[in-house]
Amino acid sequence: MNGELVRQQTMTNSFCRGLLAICLWLLAFASQIAVAQTAPVNAAPVPNAEILEAKIAEAESAADPSDEHKNQLLSLYQQALSYLQETAANEAAAQAFREALQTAPGEALAIREKTAASSAAEAEITLPLDRSSSLQDLETFLLQDKGDLALANNLLADLSRRLEEEAARPALIRQRLQSVEEELTENQAQQQLLSAAEDESMDTQARRWLLEAQAQALRTENEMLDQELSSHSARVDLLEAKREAAGQRSAAIGRRIALLEELIRTRRQADAERAMLAAETRRLEAEGQHPLVVRLAGGNASLSNQIAQTVAQLDDIARRKEATELLERQLDGDFNSAREIIAIGGSNLSGELGNLLRQQRQNLPELRLFERKAREREALASQTGIKRVLHRREQQRLMDTEAHVSRLLAEAGVDEASESMRTRLVELVDERRALLQQAIESEDLLLLELGELEASQTDLLKTIKRFDELLDVNLLWVRSASRNELAELGALPEQIWRIISPSGWYGAASVLAHQATHSAVFILLGSALIAFLWGRKYLVRFVEETSNKLGKPITDRFAYTLQVLIVSLVAAAAWPLLAAVVGWQLQVSEAATEFSAAVGIALVLLAMQFYLLRAFRFICIPRGLAAAHFRWPEPSLQLLRRELDRLSWTYLPAAGVTAVIVALDPLNA
Repeated sequence: MNGELVRQQTMTNSFCRGLLAICLWLLAFASQIAVAQTAPVNAAPVPNAEILEAKIAEAESAADPSDEHKNQLLSLYQQALSYLQETAANEAAAQAFREALQTAPGEALAIREKTAASSAAEAEITLPLDRSSSLQDLETFLLQDKGDLALANNLLADLSRRLEEEAARPALIRQRLQSVEEELTENQAQQQLLSAAEDESMDTQARRWLLEAQAQALRTENEMLDQELSSHSARVDLLEAKREAAGQRSAAIGRRIALLEELIRTRRQADAERAMLAAETRRLEAEGQHPLVVRLAGGNASLSNQIAQTVAQLDDIARRKEATELLERQLDGDFNSAREIIAIGGSNLSGELGNLLRQQRQNLPELRLFERKAREREALASQTGIKRVLHRREQQRLMDTEAHVSRLLAEAGVDEASESMRTRLVELVDERRALLQQAIESEDLLLLELGELEASQTDLLKTIKRFDELLDVNLLWVRSASRNELAELGALPEQIWRIISPSGWYGAASVLAHQATHSAVFILLGSALIAFLWGRKYLVRFVEETSNKLGKPITDRFAYTLQVLIVSLVAAAAWPLLAAVVGWQLQVSEAATEFSAAVGIALVLLAMQFYLLRAFRFICIPRGLAAAHFRWPEPSLQLLRRELDRLSWTYLPAAGVTAVIVALDPLNA
């Protein structure tokens, strides 16, 4: 019994060992098959660049009778070589990303520490100047700082652009990684098909090299993209640290420029005041002397006053430029904020996100205001340019003082001037030449400041229009009001408050008053309309008197009805014409505001409807066209007049308010 068990156990062990050997043999056979299948893919590794370049040179010099075959072979070699170059570039980029992952955090920390130290050191701005520094020295330092500021702003803009690009990179990298995997799969399938062909020609070898080079480039690109994605947060943090440092440097230079500009303005104002005081003193001293001396002294005093005015304008232009740049920066920040809101909200911008966008839309500056300021700036630049040309011509005439004095004496009819008078004239001419030089310098500076103001205002207008276009596109899909809820039924809409606000109507009245005193067209049309309104009573009298001729065979004519119709239509146009003219002037005025322009648009739109109501109302007057010519009963005409008056007093104001709301905010209306 025991022997039988031992024999069975021995047979079982032998069977298990045999089965295990068979399984191992099958596994080895399967692995050999797999190796055999993959061997053709790896059997012909891609050669290096030198071999490919040699193959290209050999193919170019070969006397192949078939140019098509030669060109095809060259194309395969060249593509393989380009893939090798791409592989090298991918490997270098991957190594750079690996190094960035290791070094970027430390660099960012060092930059932030340096930025913090610099911020503490620059808390108090100091200038390498003293009280003895001349105005020319101050202007030299100002030009240097402006150049440094331009470089700092360019660096800041470049870093901001790179950060925007990096923000979009992760999604693009993931898309490209998926594409790389698909291209690798397709490449392996093509290599297997090429290996199964068992063709050892030069074309097959070139295609095999091309596919392997492409696969190698794709694998290195995959590794490079992985490294870029892994190091993305560290590199972005480094860019943000660099942008913070660049922003701090730009702000520090800007503060130093503001201090220099204020110092230069103060120095120029002091110089202008001293020159004006000296010229006024000489003018007072010249009183009672020869008229020529008095005239020259008075001209110098007038020129010194012009210089003082130009310096004051410089101060005003500088402040306007500073305010414009500040507003442009604020709007640029709001623009970026709006883009973030839109990116967060996507296609669902209702609720709080939509309210934020609408609020930003309401806070946009009025384009009309900036357009009017631009016209004022252009007018000032034109006037300054003309004065500068005239002053330069006069300065050229004063180059020879003695000759100019002799010419002045000859023009004044003075044959022989005393030595003291000639000396006095020479002093006044020299003083005028110095004042002219000062005037030309101040005018040059004013033109320069006006040019910088124009650039700032142009940037601001571009930002406003860009912001407005962004909101126009996205606010189209924002619900302007929430669904009707009981809690909201008693709320006063913001648009209604803009209509009843006294400041808006006061501004519209101011614009109308400005047109009444500055626009010749408005004055002419207004006078004509006043005469029309005054003469309207004669038209009414004509209609009433014509009715007396009706119903009598001797005097009744069809022409009377046609005349009354024309007169009725003309008489009804008085008040609608007045509304249309006022609305037109509110729109085209140089002093127009957003609210006054909206009121003008509403008046022009409603003028025709107002006219139709007034025309029908005039036709229904007693003894008018309907009563005397058409024989309508008086009770019906009374009802028509009453209902037309009621319609005019209810519909026209409501339509006017709606038109103003739409003109003020067409998207939210």
